[in-house]
Amino acid sequence: MKLIIGMTFRERLERVDAVVARAISMYETLLEQQEKVHQKTLEQREAENAWLGHQSLELERLKNKVATVCWRSIS
Repeated sequence: MKLIIGMTFRERLERVDAVVARAISMYETLLEQQEKVHQKTLEQREAENAWLGHQSLELERLKNKVATVCWRSIS
């Protein structure tokens, strides 16, 4: 009888262990996916900031050209 109880207990313990291992694996996969999304978001934000910086420089150059043309036409 003790043998049957021991075997049953061991089988259930092994099942619980397998379920916990699967849960941990799924959680790790989810964390990896979230990290990839976060990294893409950071990279996208950096690219957008670089583009905005470039556009700002271009607008500043254009403003200077317009100002130069205006001053030349006035004088």
